[in-house]
Amino acid sequence: MVVLSVSCAASVEEEEERDDSEVEAVSVKKSELRGGVQVSATVSRSGALVRSSATVGGIGPTRLAAGRYDVVLSGIPAAGASPGSRGMAQVVAMGRDATRCELNGDWSIVGSNITVHVACISATGALADSDFNVSYGRAPTLGRAAYTMISALGVPQTPSTFAAGPVTAEVHATGLYFVFLPSSLSRPLSLQVTAMTPSRRCSIDATEFIWQTIVWVRCRDRFGVDSPSSFVLNVAKSDSIPLAGVGGYTRVNPDGSTFDTANSCAGDTSVFSRVVGSGKYFVRQGRLPPFGSFATVVADRSDRYCKLTSLPLSTSPGPAQVNEVACFTSSGTPADSGFALSVGSQAFASCL
Repeated sequence: MVVLSVSCAASVEEEEERDDSEVEAVSVKKSELRGGVQVSATVSRSGALVRSSATVGGIGPTRLAAGRYDVVLSGIPAAGASPGSRGMAQVVAMGRDATRCELNGDWSIVGSNITVHVACISATGALADSDFNVSYGRAPTLGRAAYTMISALGVPQTPSTFAAGPVTAEVHATGLYFVFLPSSLSRPLSLQVTAMTPSRRCSIDATEFIWQTIVWVRCRDRFGVDSPSSFVLNVAKSDSIPLAGVGGYTRVNPDGSTFDTANSCAGDTSVFSRVVGSGKYFVRQGRLPPFGSFATVVADRSDRYCKLTSLPLSTSPGPAQVNEVACFTSSGTPADSGFALSVGSQAFASCL
């Protein structure tokens, strides 16, 4: 086992006070990037903005009630009515308990404001406050990334579907969806999935790379029963996870071994070590900046849910960043699981 020496294990509460200057410094660097938009934020359980990054516009979260939040992205330039024009949102819970966060339906677009609706649910099914990461992207014309919103009936929604080729989907069984993507999106590949129904959770069930890329997504209710749900799916190569900046991704097996790992920074050797304790992992990714980064994680077992436990940490030896991941059963019991982790830097950041 590789032992990681971790420093700067900042909590979300500490970052609320420390990162105001960072948020301001990032937000003044505005660019439409050939029509693309990249926004990410960490929000505390109280609804405060902890840290953020944006290629254009501002970010304003609000806690509406227990476990319910709106995150308003302001000043986002209009994108017309072309395929993919509504962009794509993802959310993942942060913390050491079994609370999970999902999208609370579709995001709203009024003028230049986009509102992402978030709901966080405890293991008992009750709405519960939680820290979370939220990201929103709208891609320019690139062939190394794709996103889609799939309805509960298995139909891709054109305004939120973007790819350099056709995207189709089908319902293979109750709660199990096959999403067919262009063959140019071959492995290794970043995978991000979020349910759009708070009473559901969706995970990666399998992936196939034959004559085209097929992602199996399985959705279940809180009791672990296969159930229909709409969801959003992002895939990307390592140079396309963040629209501006650097990024990396990996798949991690339940025993902590890895596969399908890539990083847009050169000369990186990623090291991963499983932490003592059921369902808890440290994932180290070399040369990615630990501060101002955003991450998403999704279980690749349909009977598990995985989340981040804290903001990214820095490590020694480095330079590198570490994300701590915790996985749980449907009932909220910590349990080992495979998962896919994707990390992107703040806008315009570079490799360490």
